[in-house]
Amino acid sequence: MHSMGEETKQAGFSHEKGKLVLNAGSANGADLDARDGATESGDECDDGSSGKSGEDLSEEDVTPFSFLVDDADYESLAEKKRKADVCHQDNGSVKKQWKEAEFLGASFEEIMEAMNYGSRRKSRRKKRRGKRKGSRCNVDPETKKLLGEGTLSYATGDYERALKLLIECIRRNPTHDAYHTLGLVYNAMGDKKRAICSYMLATQSVNRPKDTSLWKSLLSWFLDQGNTAAVNYYLPKAIAADPDDVMLKFLGASHYTELKEYEKAAKLYEQIHHLSPDHSEVCIAAAELYKQCGKVECSLVALESYLSHYPTGGDPRIILMLASICIENGEYSRALQHIKRYFSGRESLFDLITAKAGICYLYLGDLGNANVIFGTLCIEKANDFAESIIEIADTFKKLEHHQSALHYYLMLERDLGSTSGDLNLKIAGCYLSLGNWDEAISFFYKALSLLEHSVETRLTLASMLLDRGRDDEVIPLLSPPNPEFALKTSGEEWWNDVKVQLKLANIYHAKDVIREFVDVFYPLAYRSLTCEAPKTGSKNKKLPKRVLLERVKVLDNDQPDNLIQGFKPVANVEDRRKASRAKKVLQKRSLLKEEMKTKSLAAGMDWKSEDSDSDNEFRVSLHKKKPRTPELLKDVENHQLFVDLSKGLASLGRYEEAFDVCKLTLAFASDILSEERRDSLTIIGAQLACKIEDPKRGCRFLRPFLRLHPSKMAAWSYYYKALLKVDTTMSTNNRFLQNTREEQKDCVPPIIIAGHQFGEICQYQVAAREYLEAYKVQPNCPLINLCIGTALINLAFDIRLKSKHKCILQGLAFLHNNLRLSGKNESCQEALYNVARAYQQVGLVSLAASYYEKVLATPEKDCPIPSFPYDEIQGAHTTQKPAGYCNLRREAAYNLHLIYKASGAFDLARQLLQDYCTV
Repeated sequence: MHSMGEETKQAGFSHEKGKLVLNAGSANGADLDARDGATESGDECDDGSSGKSGEDLSEEDVTPFSFLVDDADYESLAEKKRKADVCHQDNGSVKKQWKEAEFLGASFEEIMEAMNYGSRRKSRRKKRRGKRKGSRCNVDPETKKLLGEGTLSYATGDYERALKLLIECIRRNPTHDAYHTLGLVYNAMGDKKRAICSYMLATQSVNRPKDTSLWKSLLSWFLDQGNTAAVNYYLPKAIAADPDDVMLKFLGASHYTELKEYEKAAKLYEQIHHLSPDHSEVCIAAAELYKQCGKVECSLVALESYLSHYPTGGDPRIILMLASICIENGEYSRALQHIKRYFSGRESLFDLITAKAGICYLYLGDLGNANVIFGTLCIEKANDFAESIIEIADTFKKLEHHQSALHYYLMLERDLGSTSGDLNLKIAGCYLSLGNWDEAISFFYKALSLLEHSVETRLTLASMLLDRGRDDEVIPLLSPPNPEFALKTSGEEWWNDVKVQLKLANIYHAKDVIREFVDVFYPLAYRSLTCEAPKTGSKNKKLPKRVLLERVKVLDNDQPDNLIQGFKPVANVEDRRKASRAKKVLQKRSLLKEEMKTKSLAAGMDWKSEDSDSDNEFRVSLHKKKPRTPELLKDVENHQLFVDLSKGLASLGRYEEAFDVCKLTLAFASDILSEERRDSLTIIGAQLACKIEDPKRGCRFLRPFLRLHPSKMAAWSYYYKALLKVDTTMSTNNRFLQNTREEQKDCVPPIIIAGHQFGEICQYQVAAREYLEAYKVQPNCPLINLCIGTALINLAFDIRLKSKHKCILQGLAFLHNNLRLSGKNESCQEALYNVARAYQQVGLVSLAASYYEKVLATPEKDCPIPSFPYDEIQGAHTTQKPAGYCNLRREAAYNLHLIYKASGAFDLARQLLQDYCTV
């Protein structure tokens, strides 16, 4: 047998300084007990190493007590083990270095492995397959030394040295600890901004930092800065890092409530409730927020979760809120079930909760149980339960038990009737439903004295008074208290409300009071036609670049002073969708511009960069579209009011305002107006077109109508009257007349108007040519023959004309044709006068005298003067013409007296003046 020293040496152990250590570098192998299976190949130790089999050693050579000399034996054993690992790595092994090997020493597993050396018992650990995980953090010792020295310098207050060391450590290996410590150094130096930046970088270096103070510091900083987007980002992370921090959850719930993200706030309150089940305020807040965001069932679940901890008690506010939500949601049986459980084993006096139970019985149709509960109410204590009594009465009223509802309302009327306008309104409604109109009107007046600005109350009372025939009370009820003061006030008072003004206008209209009707209804109608209706242009889907850039700003939360960017923008869902679409459109347009630029350069064309960057390429296209109808015109009952308003304004001489009403009403409601009312407005507008100060507006109003109805002679007459007021001939008018003549070949009025315009500037030859064009269409028209004859007679006096006699004969022929067409047996006084005047103009005075005598001998009846439609409102016309206003005898006598006077017959001339021209 060998000696003990030899056996130990062969086994791979040696004595150094009196201590037994593992000879990890022996040629016989470095790993222990692979033959006996104490550690299988591939099994992973806690520090990342694995064992391999060595040579067989006898059990008596090495004893477990040999390793228990002192701690240095274990350190020496670990050193030998590491040397063996390095050798195996050089030979192509896949082992890695242990994590923090120089600081940790031998592990407990290594000791146990060494103690079991030589035994044939296998390890109970399960065999793992696959590649070993190895070290999770390969940090060189120098970097760790820098971090340790930097941390020590920070602890001792040497911040400058700490900064240098930590920055060098981050340069070599940026870790969470290095950034966190750097932030602490900056914070200690008072540089809060750089400290926060370091904290932000520390959060990005690992997935979930375990230090909750880091998240809370960032959250506190961004809360102070008002950076809502960053708060939204760090708040969930801070809560996840410390889920038991109740104050942090309170902060998050308050923050989400301010952002109107009620569901997130409710969930945080619910989490707080799970941590503190006795906190009823939190449960109520969560239920209210769930209800506010529309999740009623979640609200009920939260309240019921609280009640589950208190089967027969708890906060009564919880049961009251639960019953209220169940009643609002129609779950009456569910509410009763919770109320009964709450009152189990208790004496139930009347209170807010029992009132809810009675209401549930009412909705379920059990009036008996409801009356039993309501019977416990003492009238003397009615004011203490005013809200519950009103809710009970409202329920009776909703279920059409008006008498019972009135009973409970009157219980409160003694004490609250003088201060509660709503209570008086409800009592008046019950009386009205029961048919007691006088009491209803009385309580409406009481309510109106307390609710002076209630428009609905005032209108309801006015309708009741009208139905009862008390019209004299209605107008003061709807009129402003002080007319002078009403003009100086803003538009928020009750007398400026649309419904009040419309009701008052209908009353004045029914009473046929024109001036008051116009004063009340015109401001309302004009405001509706001008302010409420949009412009007559509609934008196409292609938006300008400036609008798209404005929308994209919602997504831009970049802050130059923050290292971390890309926080979710704080905006509602619709704005974020618009911003995303705008961003895509801008990218698409940018690519399109680049393609156009490339094509232009490839074709040898110049590309103007300033045009490509401008918005001209993508300008907004406007197309005419039917404007939206104002709300006031959507009601068919108001259409006649607009027609009568235009007539009333015209009858009062307010032509401009009447014309505006006609024009705007036809523009916005021409498709919904009846044909009769549309024609009435068109006729009134046509007649007013020649009375307003700006005749061009009248022409613009009549042109569209004349395009649609070119045969309306009266409209052409009004159009020509408006043209006569225009100083110069408009090019628009000439184009309109020319286009109408081309489109409507048989339309005579535009041809006659063109002839008149040439006659006004003494171009009689062109005027005669235009008249002859009209004569070809309508040869038997007396007016056309008269116009041709007059133009030819005037043309005969042109000194450049050679055949003057022929021109005169042709003119007289047309005038005689006009005389023939105007009346039988030459009895038309006007036609005779025209012939006589032509003869006198060309010097044939004897023929002229004979025709003037025929004019004097021909009687003429007065023709009725055409009246405007608005003149019918005030009855008879304001000015009556004297009798004989259509008689031409005075003009004929005066012209004949001139002929007699020129021929020397002074006595005959004097006699004519005395007989016909003396007033």
